[in-house]
Amino acid sequence: MKDDVQGHNSLDQAFIDRLHHVYGIDPSMAARLMEEFVIYCNQTVEEWVRSRHYHLQRQGYKNEVIYDIIALELKDRRFASEPLSIRQIRRLIYG
Repeated sequence: MKDDVQGHNSLDQAFIDRLHHVYGIDPSMAARLMEEFVIYCNQTVEEWVRSRHYHLQRQGYKNEVIYDIIALELKDRRFASEPLSIRQIRRLIYG
C-alpha cells in the first residue's frame, strides 16, 4: 500500500478519519492514538511482562505479588501465551 503524505497507509488514514468523524478527535491526536494502540497491541509477551513489572513496581508492589498479578493478567492478554510459571516470569524480567 502506498503511504500518504502523513506517513500513514490508506487503511491507517481511514481509521484516523473515523476517529475524527465519530468521536470529534483532532486528526493529529487520532493519529497519535492509533500509533499508541498499534504499539500496545504489537508487544511480545516478553515486552509486556517487563513493562508490567516496571509499572507494578512503581506502584509499590513487591515482586512476589507482582509475579502473581502478571500470571493472572497474562490469561486476558491478546497474544497467545501458554500460562507462565512464576519462575518463567522472573526469567523474562531478569534474564
